[in-house]
Amino acid sequence: MRIVLAFLFCAVVALPAWGAGFTGRVDGGVLAVAKADNLWGRGKNHIDSIHAKPKTVTHLYPIALVDLRYRAEGSANEFFLSTPPDEVGSVALGLKRTLGFGTATGALFYQFAGRVWENPYVTDREDTDNRIYGVRLGIEDMGPARLGITYRATLNDVDRDLIGDLSPDLERDGSTHRLTLSGKIEASREITVTPSVSYERGAADGESNRYHSGEARLSVGWRKGDLSLSGRVSGSYAGYDAVHPIYDQTRTEWGYGAGATASASNVAGLRNVSATLGVIWEQTLANIDFFGTRSTLAFGTIGYSF
Repeated sequence: MRIVLAFLFCAVVALPAWGAGFTGRVDGGVLAVAKADNLWGRGKNHIDSIHAKPKTVTHLYPIALVDLRYRAEGSANEFFLSTPPDEVGSVALGLKRTLGFGTATGALFYQFAGRVWENPYVTDREDTDNRIYGVRLGIEDMGPARLGITYRATLNDVDRDLIGDLSPDLERDGSTHRLTLSGKIEASREITVTPSVSYERGAADGESNRYHSGEARLSVGWRKGDLSLSGRVSGSYAGYDAVHPIYDQTRTEWGYGAGATASASNVAGLRNVSATLGVIWEQTLANIDFFGTRSTLAFGTIGYSF
């Protein structure tokens, strides 16, 4: 992941200036991750017990975010190539079109940074690739409440799914389907409130890895002049379809999260240069200790728009 992100960053910075109709932004910086997750393929490859809560590991990554766009003069269509900040380690290619009642977006994306364990239920594990392909379709900014509806689907392909070979109920290949409803409330000239609710269906090949989940999220943004602040809180619940064959229980999980970012543009009087700092905290409380998670992410970036 680090090599690919660094390559993307260097490649975009080296691009020549384009003519009218092209715009872009590139951000580079550092991401610090402190995460406890027994299923994460970048966690601890040795664990003391498959019945224990996960232990925290810390990683430091260079990161790059790229957003390149083209709109022909007078056209309602905008084409884009981007690394979506909410799809870590992915690249998206899509089209955004302005309609009379809102804005429609369609995109294909590929997540290249996924790692999982071949068999997470042993004390010494080997990691493997988890390739994720997806599509996102949505319509936003509809009506005075700026309502939005988004559908996101993914296909998951685990390279060496050893546990799935040993126990078909635990196969991890499959798909996910997520539907999100949102709105935007202009509380004042400077403040925007964005509530959203989501439903997700995880349709893995293994019955014990299939789930239904729901999430509610509330985000608040403030902007004045060159400064902007944002914060969000979220809560979620996931229930699985079948008894887990190793733990003889059906998984249930409650999740909580919060995050905040601060951004400044025209940093040090430099036009088109911006800086962003942020932190994200998340925790999952599971009825089976092995599946509980907690993570803290902190990041800082410098960006340039053109």
